[in-house]
Amino acid sequence: MPYRVKIDFERSYNPVTVSNGHYPYRDIHGTPLEDLNVAAGNMYEISVALIHGTGTVVIETKDGSEDILFPYAIPRDCDVLGKIYVPPMTAASQSDVEKLAEEVAGLKQAIMGPK
Repeated sequence: MPYRVKIDFERSYNPVTVSNGHYPYRDIHGTPLEDLNVAAGNMYEISVALIHGTGTVVIETKDGSEDILFPYAIPRDCDVLGKIYVPPMTAASQSDVEKLAEEVAGLKQAIMGPK
């Protein structure tokens, strides 16, 4: 059973190929997703085959001379609307959480004032 996936590009990339790791996908309108010039905000919708409940989407692009691969496991990496984001969203690191906790504690102290 295929899974409908929306690919949301958060920034511009050129060239971009969207594949299953071997063959380029076509969007739901039949456009091949190969060597695309993608602008920030562009969105493509594809149908991903699920094998044993999992599918694969690989976004291949370049940043200057560096090759970049963004692999996604479908449906695990999709949000509740079936979207994946390029580049992928990342979770906050433990040090970021600790720094934020220190800032919150400092704000509480400043609001409460001296005792």
